[in-house]
Amino acid sequence: MARSFSSRQVLWADALLLLAAALWGFGFVAQRLGMETLGPFTYNASRFALGTLAMLALARVAFGRGTWSNHMVHRAGWVWGLWAGVWLFAAASAQQIGLVTTTAGKAGLITGLYTLWVYLLDRFRGRASGWRPILAVVLALTGLFILNRTDEPLWRWNVGDAWVLLGSWLWAVHVHWIDRAMQRVHPAPFVVAQFGFTALASLLVALAWENPSWPALQNTWGPILYGGLISVAAAFTLQAVGQRIAPPTHAAILLSMEAPFSVLGGWLFLQEMPPPVALIGGGMMIAAVLLTIPKGK
Repeated sequence: MARSFSSRQVLWADALLLLAAALWGFGFVAQRLGMETLGPFTYNASRFALGTLAMLALARVAFGRGTWSNHMVHRAGWVWGLWAGVWLFAAASAQQIGLVTTTAGKAGLITGLYTLWVYLLDRFRGRASGWRPILAVVLALTGLFILNRTDEPLWRWNVGDAWVLLGSWLWAVHVHWIDRAMQRVHPAPFVVAQFGFTALASLLVALAWENPSWPALQNTWGPILYGGLISVAAAFTLQAVGQRIAPPTHAAILLSMEAPFSVLGGWLFLQEMPPPVALIGGGMMIAAVLLTIPKGK
């Protein structure tokens, strides 16, 4: 059965998703700063663990002692959330590994391509059609090529960009999974389960391959706080709530606005000023994203 919502509900959902995009866009700055003292999996383990604790506390306050346990024992919410955690762990890991060697703004632009992948997955599911995806793919790939045709070392194509590109596809799968889940389960156990799984999986990899230390964590408290409380607890919750109303492609278009926010954040806080050729390529990638807007949206 098709979902039906009032214009006010849709507008409210759009506002939540756009706010999530802004929080994520500036979050690329925190993620880049976190890489100065921590490995990618240690940073992800820290911020998702903090996000999990924040969500447990928020759910307890929001629902009260009486109804909190009723919501949190929702078995389907935990099952769907754990599977979401698998995709979230994969996407966040690929993105964080990429941020070791690429810029915050560039990572945001490449990650924004997940809107295109979401739309193509919609076509695969029989929920979208038309000629625009073909043009969007051509524009996106051309923009990605132009984006990296620069003499500035920070903006040249490197292995980090490939990791971020892989992450953008994984984010698309995550968006579709959330769309399916939010039609079936309560968001509280869902978001706690996906954050908790991502934190635990990241911690296990960090202990095996990295060398986390307490002094390094103390020196990274700022990026961890932003990453855990804002990028994870706040933004992912806004996404889950917004997607209870907004369909996948519509949601992905709004969430992809993290790209210009990431470029702005990289420029303001990290002095990562993109060269003109990068702005042209990034503009073409954003145009490709906008081409995926469904008619009537």
